[in-house]
Amino acid sequence: MDKCIFDSPLTEEELLAYIDGEAGETAQAHLEHCLFCADKATRYRKLQTGLQNLLYRQFCPTSKQLADFEMGLITGAEQTGIRAHLQECPHCLAVIETLKTFLAQPKNKPPPAPVKLPDLQIAWQIKQARHLIGNLVLNLASLSAAPLVSVPVKGKSQPAMSFIIFPFYRMSKLKLARI
Repeated sequence: MDKCIFDSPLTEEELLAYIDGEAGETAQAHLEHCLFCADKATRYRKLQTGLQNLLYRQFCPTSKQLADFEMGLITGAEQTGIRAHLQECPHCLAVIETLKTFLAQPKNKPPPAPVKLPDLQIAWQIKQARHLIGNLVLNLASLSAAPLVSVPVKGKSQPAMSFIIFPFYRMSKLKLARI
């Protein structure tokens, strides 16, 4: 379609208002029936999206400048410029609100306790034992009457794992060796 089906096509301002979700009912009804204006609105939306992606926050202060502003480290013209920018930019205003929340946290709060990692030697021995047991079970699945032995781990009240001991294997330091 090469022209609007109505006597008066939508203006550019009306199309932009539609793209921004601010169009009135008349403009919305117009776009539902007129493919020419709907196509034009689609092209405007693609152009606007491309420009937003290209210029997104292009003219905003850096995060460091916003942090310095919030902590009162910026004075003069730069402070005035940032204050004026915050009146118009919801993105930078959200950054400032996050900074306020962060800076309002108590300073005497102790740091979180470090995460205690398991003893690497025990973890390695358990991994080796699991690997060996897996191999034993696969290779000797036919022997079902073998005795079960539980092996305690230093510092633990319960056994860490159980081993199937076959008559022709002996155990030494969580390693099974063929006799």
